[in-house]
This record gives sequence, structure tokens and C-alpha cells, in this order.
Amino acid sequence: NNGIPRFIAVDPIRRLLYWSARDGELESISRSDLNGKRQRMIWFSLGDTDIDGLSIDLKTGNICWRNAKKNRVEKIDSNGDNFEIMAEDIASKALWRVFSSALSDENMLSIR
Repeated sequence: NNGIPRFIAVDPIRRLLYWSARDGELESISRSDLNGKRQRMIWFSLGDTDIDGLSIDLKTGNICWRNAKKNRVEKIDSNGDNFEIMAEDIASKALWRVFSSALSDENMLSIR
């Protein structure tokens, strides 16, 4: 059990399902095939992250989210590697929605 699922995102090209979960101070992102097989945690943080929404870059397969604790947008690749800060000072959920909607226009898929 990786905690309580909070957000989901689907990559229809690679046929993968991603979800974020919280278990106390542990925030994680996990991945499985669309049929639920091959589940695994690909990224986690202890205490310094509050994942607030997930988006998928359909061209690269990267996953991005708003870290509400640090007011920024962060991303990893589909294996949980190559962590990067994409944008800072994203203090409100409304700004995250504008940010993720702008990305969704061409190559992002968001489920909020």
C-alpha cells in the first residue's frame, strides 16, 4: 500500500496509469499498466512535498505536478528519474490550472 491516492493521470500513448498518494509525510508517484499490472512506486518525498495535481507530457512521457508546499511545478521522467523544477512562484491552484492548461493545448494531458 502506497497510501491514499489523490490524483491520477493517464498516458494513452504508452498505456500507463500514474497516481499520486499520501501516507503521513510520504508523498509518492506510482505507475502501472492500464490494466493495473506492473505497479511500482517511481518517485517519493518525505515531508517537503504536497502534490497538487498531475499532468503528462504526451510527447516525452514526463510527469509534472504542482508542489503546494514549495509553490512550484516539478517534473520527472516516466521512470521517476531526472527530477527538475519547471516553474517557481506558482502559489495558487488557479495558477497551476492556467499553467497545466497551457501545456495541455499541444502535448499535455491533465486530470484535475
